[in-house]
Amino acid sequence: STEVVAALALVILLAKNTSGGHVNPAVSLAMAASGALPSTELFPYIIAQCMGALVAHQVFLRFKL
Repeated sequence: STEVVAALALVILLAKNTSGGHVNPAVSLAMAASGALPSTELFPYIIAQCMGALVAHQVFLRFKL
């Protein structure tokens, strides 16, 4: 499980300049509800986050990481 934590930390560090580091749709929704993320950007964020999860899942299945 240490590998999962390390991978998540790396993803957050790499995404912090692009998305503020939130890679979870629930976090994006909370940020939009608090006003920290414009509501017009919420849908593209959630779509990108879900697509990223699907790509990660396919990489996991194909390479048995």
